[in-house]
Amino acid sequence: MEAFVTRMNAAGSALVYSTFLGGDRYDYANAIALDSVGNALVTGHTNSSDFPVTPGAWNTTVPAGGDHVYVAKLNAMGSALTYGTFIGGTKFSGGNAIAVDPAGDTFVVGFTSDLDFPTTPGSIQPAHAGDPGYTDAFISELSPSGSQLLASTYLGGTGGDVAMSVALDVAGNAYISGETSSMDFPVTQGAFDTTPNFNYTTQRLDDGFVAKLSNLVGGLTYRITVDTGPAGLDVEINGTSHATPYTFWCPNGTSVWMNATSPQLKGSYQYWFSSWSDGGAEDHLIACVPGLSLTAYYTTTPQPDFVLLASPSRSSSAPGGSATVDLTVLSLNGYSGPIVNLSVSTVPAGVTAHFAPSFVAPSGTAGLSLSISPTVTPGVYPMAIEGTNGTATRSVPFQLEVLGLQVTTNTTSLSIEAGSLGSATLMVTLEGNYTNPVVLSVSGLPAGVGVSLSTGQFFTTGATTLTFIVAENAATGTYPVTVSAVGAVIKRSLSFSLQILGGGMPVVPTDDWTALFGWFLGAIVIAAAVIYLIERRKR
Repeated sequence: MEAFVTRMNAAGSALVYSTFLGGDRYDYANAIALDSVGNALVTGHTNSSDFPVTPGAWNTTVPAGGDHVYVAKLNAMGSALTYGTFIGGTKFSGGNAIAVDPAGDTFVVGFTSDLDFPTTPGSIQPAHAGDPGYTDAFISELSPSGSQLLASTYLGGTGGDVAMSVALDVAGNAYISGETSSMDFPVTQGAFDTTPNFNYTTQRLDDGFVAKLSNLVGGLTYRITVDTGPAGLDVEINGTSHATPYTFWCPNGTSVWMNATSPQLKGSYQYWFSSWSDGGAEDHLIACVPGLSLTAYYTTTPQPDFVLLASPSRSSSAPGGSATVDLTVLSLNGYSGPIVNLSVSTVPAGVTAHFAPSFVAPSGTAGLSLSISPTVTPGVYPMAIEGTNGTATRSVPFQLEVLGLQVTTNTTSLSIEAGSLGSATLMVTLEGNYTNPVVLSVSGLPAGVGVSLSTGQFFTTGATTLTFIVAENAATGTYPVTVSAVGAVIKRSLSFSLQILGGGMPVVPTDDWTALFGWFLGAIVIAAAVIYLIERRKR
């Protein structure tokens, strides 16, 4: 198997040139690019020890081992090899893509399992990151004459990585794409997707990657994750405390100082450092490398502590009303002091809080009284009831719901003739969560007057019709009538004038003609029955 390079004219009707490129074994040409004057740059991989290289090229000695990357430059007519050079180490590598910048520098990308693939000082990733059985991607830059390796670096994680293509922009940035099975492939903070997309069905990772390099020297930045066992404890990174789990970015080639804070108190437990997952001391330096994840393990012993309880956790009242909360301070693990001082935060304007007593020795109880001004707007007000012993604070949430109730009517006075009916509409407006109904009642009715309500209780805002029934013998006059709306913790009322007018036939509203007609028919039937019985007795 031998590589070849063929150039055709613009019409595709004739060969400009066509040539073999290789040695006595197998040679593969995987990519080609043209420079500004038409020279062809070719890359691939070869197993031929006599692959054509040129004097003065960067590496003219075939490396030991398997296949190796080559780069060859043919002149525009294909009549001469401007340069030919190997790039590689002692295992296996191949070139997959090639590009040329305006200055004539050649960029080659591919894959390598070489642990000794040539890299240059200060390169982004100077060492192979994974197991020798896996490949890393590589990016190498050659001078226009092929005599110098200007820059060369690995790019990858601990799995398999292959660079498949390369492109250059006018600013000289290199764009590399490929595929990776490395869970720790180097990604950058704020990039499009920094999380490996692992396939849990196939138990494999086969991700694509895109990398932009402004220079092949300098450091990559790796994502480092630190956790604790149990989770949620604190660790120090370069002297700054962080709650775990914590992720930070670390430039390749640098180190950070890790300290497992010990002892540390969380809740009612004291935690003591036991070990790091990397076997390091309680505080030690770590080198920034791809895919690093560390866990600090702790042991624990129960510590004397206290807990604050509140009952109820939510209470309802009304403007001008009050609410009470029963508090209990419980001792844990033999806690005996100091005493716990009580306070409450985020109290709304117009609400006054009072503790009795204001401090408690565990285990003990106290009461919280909340006085609500009539001007407080209905709504739900979250608060935090706190107990502190000078070094530790425990809190419990509490919600005060201030209910709203308004009662209005469509009239301030109602006139009804004796022997007639009259009605008024009452609107009940509720604000808040009513778990018990608001019940309506009417008082102040004179003798001979009754009332019925179309709806007598409410859980939500609504309306009811009050129908007054005035007997023919009801005394005339004006009477103050009161309608009361009473809930579990709130009461409202309104008054209006009821005027009884004298005399006149009973006035039946049009909507009562059906009932009146029924009464009339019933009376006829009863009268007929009575006449029938009387006549029968005469016989």
